[in-house]
Amino acid sequence: MAKTIIYNLNPADNEVIGTMIGNFNDGSVKGKVQFGSGWWFLDQKDGMEKQLNALSSMGLLSCFVGMLPTRAASCLFLS
Repeated sequence: MAKTIIYNLNPADNEVIGTMIGNFNDGSVKGKVQFGSGWWFLDQKDGMEKQLNALSSMGLLSCFVGMLPTRAASCLFLS
């Protein structure tokens, strides 16, 4: 399997996806399957925080690809 980023549109699935990505990492490449940044329904401060909390609880936050440079990403640092 190639390096893969999985994006989520439903915030109710954050924990499921955060856990699921670990099933496909075989140790050959660090962060082979990653949880993509929050967008669409998760593209606001609360959604991004919940996604990052789920990923840090269920997955590997050190391999997170980061946030997209959109207006919502800047909102995370404004408050």
